[in-house]
Amino acid sequence: MKLYAFILVFSSALLHATWHFMVKKSKPFPALFIPISGANLIFTFIFLATAKFHLADQPLAVYLMAAVGGACGVLCNLGLSRAYRTGEVSLAYPLARALPVLLTMLITGVFTIGRPLSLMSIAAMTTIFAGCLIMPLDSFGNIRKSDYINSTLPGIICAALGTTGYTIFDSIGVKLFLQSNPQLSNWHGSLAYSNLRETCLFTFLVLSVLVIPEERKKMSRETFSSWQPYCAGVFAGIAYALILIAMPLVTNVSFVQAFRQVSLPIGVVLGVVFLKEKCHLPKIIGMILIVTGLVLAVV
Repeated sequence: MKLYAFILVFSSALLHATWHFMVKKSKPFPALFIPISGANLIFTFIFLATAKFHLADQPLAVYLMAAVGGACGVLCNLGLSRAYRTGEVSLAYPLARALPVLLTMLITGVFTIGRPLSLMSIAAMTTIFAGCLIMPLDSFGNIRKSDYINSTLPGIICAALGTTGYTIFDSIGVKLFLQSNPQLSNWHGSLAYSNLRETCLFTFLVLSVLVIPEERKKMSRETFSSWQPYCAGVFAGIAYALILIAMPLVTNVSFVQAFRQVSLPIGVVLGVVFLKEKCHLPKIIGMILIVTGLVLAVV
């Protein structure tokens, strides 16, 4: 993995952990993601408007990837809102990030998306996955089924499937977009594509909230008057834009998925320090495994 790509993903992880921490503090529900996505949409529109290309000339596959990526993003947001309402961020966040590492590696391997992974890369990603799985435990001597199978699990699964989906589809979409617009630089084209994808996500998100009566009732003036969701949206926009810029620089998108997990130790520290969540030995061991896996991936 190129150093430039690593710096992009690491910077994204810092922002990613920060905006997830802000969402957790707000006791999230699906409607809360509307101002988050809206701020993200406005932020990335600047780059779409300044990019010299014609929307009508883009391949249909670009719009298809953006639409499916946006739909997967909504699935992720709906899952996260449930997981964060029912569980601690230092527990739900690692599990929601663990499954996509394994799923992305399996899907890219089965469908030969990108260059095949080396044994060292597979070992690194497996180590990261193991670290994510260990983190929710209270202790190694008292492993319970409820540590994983509980009311938080459905939200975690939805978030994991959504994350896996948008990572794969957006990696294909941004590469197709850049190939169709060689006049654009990597960063400018990636940010322009990000706006296309966020437009789809915002549309699907609003529709999903409006058709669910329980979620529609939760919408209020406070949902849109607080500054935190908008700030989180800008952070989310920058964080994912950095990921999109990094995607064309790697031989397999599984590397990006794996390196994004550096946000896990950051998220745990934020949860423990600011939300007063407990930090057991498994969390510490899990963080060590994640960092070890990241080092192996670099090697």
